[in-house]
Amino acid sequence: MKTSDELIDQESFVKETLSMSENRHMRSRFFGITFIVLNVFLILILAIIGYVQKVDAEKKNRKEVSDELDSIRLMLSMNIKSSLNDIFFLSDVVDHETKGDVISNLKNIEAILYRFIKNSDSYDQARFINSDGMEKVRVNRVEGRSPQVVSEDLLQDKSARQYFQEAINLSTNIAYISQLDLNVENGKVELPYKLVLRIATPVYNRGILEGIIVLNFLGSELLYDTTHILKQGNNSVGDKYFILNGYGDPLAYLEWSGKNVSKSLLGFDAAEAFRETFKLTSQEVFRLQDGVYARDSNLFAKVTFRTDATASGSNSKYGLVKSNVIESTEHDESDLTLISLTHLDSYWDTLDSFVVTNIIPVIWLEIIFFLIASLYSMSLVKQKILENAIKSAAAYDPLTSLYNRRFGMLFLKYEIRKIGRTKGVVTLFVIDVNNLKTVNDTCGHNSGDELIRIVADRLKREVRESDIVCRIGGDEFIVAFTGTGLVDGNLIIERVRAGLNADYAGRYNGVGVDFSYGGVEYDLEKHKNFDDFVKDADVKMYEDKKRRKKGCVR
Repeated sequence: MKTSDELIDQESFVKETLSMSENRHMRSRFFGITFIVLNVFLILILAIIGYVQKVDAEKKNRKEVSDELDSIRLMLSMNIKSSLNDIFFLSDVVDHETKGDVISNLKNIEAILYRFIKNSDSYDQARFINSDGMEKVRVNRVEGRSPQVVSEDLLQDKSARQYFQEAINLSTNIAYISQLDLNVENGKVELPYKLVLRIATPVYNRGILEGIIVLNFLGSELLYDTTHILKQGNNSVGDKYFILNGYGDPLAYLEWSGKNVSKSLLGFDAAEAFRETFKLTSQEVFRLQDGVYARDSNLFAKVTFRTDATASGSNSKYGLVKSNVIESTEHDESDLTLISLTHLDSYWDTLDSFVVTNIIPVIWLEIIFFLIASLYSMSLVKQKILENAIKSAAAYDPLTSLYNRRFGMLFLKYEIRKIGRTKGVVTLFVIDVNNLKTVNDTCGHNSGDELIRIVADRLKREVRESDIVCRIGGDEFIVAFTGTGLVDGNLIIERVRAGLNADYAGRYNGVGVDFSYGGVEYDLEKHKNFDDFVKDADVKMYEDKKRRKKGCVR
C-alpha cells in the first residue's frame, strides 16, 4: 500500500497549490471589480436623477424666496405708512385738543398719548418734547398692564439725541424716521433688549414751533408681523429671519418651526446667532447686493428697505412712502435690511423619494450579486479540499505552525527554478537556536519548546508574506527572502537576533534567547543544485556559531 508521500507528486503539488491561489485571487478581483463597476453605474444614475431633482427644487425655492421678498417689501411699506398716519393723526389731535395752546394743556396731551398707547400694540412709547429738547409728557407701554405715565421728575433732556435735532428743524406735516436700534436710556442699552424705530414730527402753534411728538415703534413687532404673515401659507421648517440696522448690525432674530416661532433673540444675542448661522461677519453679508444666494444647504435672501429720513404728510402719503421705501437706491443710515434663510433639502433628501419608489429593483439587483457571490463560494469547495490536503500531508510544523522541512524545501525549490526564468534574487539563511540543550536540561522540555516558539514567532512577524520560513529540525530554521539580496537579508536577520537577545536576556536561569545564522545569495554558476545552495548557507551558519562560542561577533 502506497504512503501519502508516494501518492502526492511533490513538485506538481507545489505548482498546483500556487496556481490555485493565483487563480482564486484573479477570480476574486474579477468579481470585486464587476460588483464595483455595476454599483458605481447604479449610483451614477441615482446621482444624476438626484441632481436634476435638486436643481428643480432649488429653482422652486428661489422663486418662493423671491415672492417672500416682494411680500415683505409691501408689508414694510404698509407698516411705515401706518406709522406715519398715526403720528400725523396725533399731531392733528394735539393741535385740535389744545386749541393751539400746547404748553398750557400738557394734561390733555398726556391723556391723548395715554389712550393712543393703550389701544395700540405697535408702539413702546409716546412722548411730547418741547422746543428746548425737554420731555414734557412720556407714556410707556407696559406688557400685560395699563400704560404708565412717567412722573415729571423722571423726564429727561433729549436735546442731544439725533431724532430731536432732526425733527425740530422740520416743517409741518413732515416726519423724521430714525434707524432701527436698541433702546438707550440714561446712556445705557435698556435691558431686556428692546428694538425701536423712532418717528418724530414737529408741533406748531400758529406758526410757532412748540416741540415734537415722538413715537417709539417696536422693531421686533415689525419683524414678527411681517414673517408671521408670510408663514400663513408656507410649510417650510427651520426658516430663520434676521433684521439689521443701517450700519449692518444684527438686531433681531426669529427662528420658525412649522408656523410657530421656536426662538426669538434681540440685540447682542441676535448678533451671536447671526455669526453661528452664517459663519461670516454681518458686514460681509451686509455688503452683498440684494438678492437670493445659495450657501451650503440653505438659501438666504437679502433685501434692503430704503426708509428716507423724512416723509411728507400730504394727501398722497402712500405714494410717497412707496417711493421712499421701495424705489430709492441711495443708502441711508435709517435703512433696514432683512435676511431670510431657508433650509434646502439636502442632496440625499431629494434622492429619498426616488430611492423609496424604486427600492424593489435595487433590492433585486443586489440579490443577483449575492447569488453570484454564492455560486463563486461554491467553487471554493474544491480549493478548501486541497487546503485540507496540505494540512493532512503535514505541510506545517505542529509546534511553530511554520512550514515543515519537506514543504518548505518544495517551495524553495520552486522559487529557485523561477530565478532561471526571471533573473530574480533568492537569499537563504540557515538559523540554529543556541543553548536549546541547556534550556531543556535545566528548565525542562516545555521551556525548550517555548524557546523554539519564541524564535519562530519573531521570524514570522519580521518577514514578508512572500518570504519562506520553515523549521527544518529541532532547533534549526530556514528563512528564504525572495527579491532581497544578502546585505539586506543580513540586516533583517541580525535585527531579529538582536531583538530577541534584548527582550529575553536571562529568561531561562540566566540563559537568554539567541541564535547563530549564515546566509548566502543564490548563484546559478556557483550552486550546481539545490543541495549545494542549502549546504553553503549551513556552512556559513556553523562558522558564525564557532565565532560566537569564542566570544566573537560579526
